Amino acid sequence: MKNWEDKLQIQQPRHELKARIEPQFLDNVYAQIQNSSFLFFEEYPERQVNSIYFDDNSLSNFADNLAGINARIKVRLRWYGSDIKNIHEPTLEFKIKKNSYGWKNNYQIKGSFDLRTISWATLFNEVEKQLPQDKFADFFSFYPVVSSIISYKREYYKSQDQKIRLTVDKQVSYYDQYLHSMPNINHCLIEDDTIVEIKAAEKDQELLSKCTNEFQFRIGKNSKYVNALLSSIHT
Repeated sequence: MKNWEDKLQIQQPRHELKARIEPQFLDNVYAQIQNSSFLFFEEYPERQVNSIYFDDNSLSNFADNLAGINARIKVRLRWYGSDIKNIHEPTLEFKIKKNSYGWKNNYQIKGSFDLRTISWATLFNEVEKQLPQDKFADFFSFYPVVSSIISYKREYYKSQDQKIRLTVDKQVSYYDQYLHSMPNINHCLIEDDTIVEIKAAEKDQELLSKCTNEFQFRIGKNSKYVNALLSSIHT
């Protein structure tokens, strides 16, 4: 992690567990969610999540996440909506993980941007000028590489006691951006598998373990960002 990243504040650390679900097992997963003793309910309507991922020239964030380095970061510009071409009121997110806990620092970016016409250089400039300069002067000199755009449909569930969040991510699409001066929004790879994430605050780790023990799927390591770059390498 770079020195300026030490300026990012620790925000409510949480524990996050993930499972990769093959298509033939998805119906069984929904049945397990419905029958859980934690009485999950739909927290929000399904929506499409879109993210642009940034990295340095050595793809250090990718390498750190692939290697499972204890202190690592992902940097992304995130927005919601079914039209991936149009960014509206996005958020610049720093997703930080230290050991088994993680948190986010978010910065709202005002405005709308059309990925059909804007260059990455112009987008960099528009985002950077809205960031706090005491923390992020010349931010994109540290992260000059747009490595991927990732898009998926997300379903949101929460336990009755409000302590466990569960999300189901489907139709995960990877748009390779590496070495593109303009956004690639036309050619993508679509995952067959679905990603389930189960999350709880640091203080509720024991409850999270009890919850995951109810499910029959295997909890394991999964990073959409790593999957995106690996898929582009293998095609």
